[in-house]
Amino acid sequence: MIPAFSAEITVPTLILIGISYAVIPYLTPPYIQFGVRIYNELDRFSFRKYRIGFAVVSTLFSAALILAILFASDLSEPIIVSIAPLIQLAGLFIVYLAFHYHVLAMRGELPNADVRETASAFIPNEEGSFRYLFLVVPWIFMFLYILVGILYYNSIPERFPTHFGLNGVPNEYATKSLLSVFSILLFVGIPITALMEIIAIAILHSRPFQNPSSPVKTALQNSAFNRINSSLILAISLPIQLTIFLASATTWGLIPHGYVSLAVLPTMIIVPIVLIVAPRTGQTGWKLYPGAAEKKDMATARNDDTKWKAGVFYVNRDDQSLLVPKRFGYGYTLNFGHLVTWMVLVLPIAVLVIAILFTLHIL
Repeated sequence: MIPAFSAEITVPTLILIGISYAVIPYLTPPYIQFGVRIYNELDRFSFRKYRIGFAVVSTLFSAALILAILFASDLSEPIIVSIAPLIQLAGLFIVYLAFHYHVLAMRGELPNADVRETASAFIPNEEGSFRYLFLVVPWIFMFLYILVGILYYNSIPERFPTHFGLNGVPNEYATKSLLSVFSILLFVGIPITALMEIIAIAILHSRPFQNPSSPVKTALQNSAFNRINSSLILAISLPIQLTIFLASATTWGLIPHGYVSLAVLPTMIIVPIVLIVAPRTGQTGWKLYPGAAEKKDMATARNDDTKWKAGVFYVNRDDQSLLVPKRFGYGYTLNFGHLVTWMVLVLPIAVLVIAILFTLHIL
């Protein structure tokens, strides 16, 4: 029998990942199938069986993994259980690759598959509907949380807990100072808030990719998709901030230590929000503006197939967008042809390595 913690956390996580992955093909637009651009509108029907097949295969794989962890003693060890989500994601990615390359081979036989690459000539200018004033809202909440700490500061004991066990009992303490009291808000809350804002702005300026048969309509949908997800990122940052504040308030004694687990509750609203928004918009917003008229003289479509590796990794040095809509999944992925992307990926690793070297007195 696996530990209670694993049974209560790992298995539901595997179930959620399995369901989310199985429905991805139904969120992506009809002109993008398993990371491959499709040029024939009739393919939305001919590829229906592949979407069903993917849902069945991925669900069976996830179910087999869950059953193995529950009933196979050798696979129920804590180390195996802890990395089970990674094993699941790796297996599901292999399933995706099988469908991706099969669809890619089929696409080569379709008519009009050799559409030449051109740049988009029309991108809707509708950023006015996204109020940049929204960017201030998370900082207002962060200021209020810090203000609560300032007002409560004199009531915090000279020695207060900074870490709790699973049973809610403190197991680490610190001496009261401005730095120790506000460390979570300053070194976790503020950086996360800044990161979420940067992501929201990058999404807003993400370049749309289009359906060659209706470039203007899809550009309009992409533009709305960017605005919706920029607002979504800012909305998601609020429960994350609240969780960080509740964690701080628990160390201050403002919230009883026995209720430390309640700090994670605000973040639980994030998944339902995404599950509500994603089916309504579809990936890249292809479900939005269904009655929008097409004006083909205003734009030419671009074919960026060569910029996508395996349909999931976008590498384009000529595109200044840091984030671009995913071809498989919901949301955005990094442009690996952008210098800032590599700075974002390498900098945290470099900081961690330097910190370790200083700790070991090597530097």
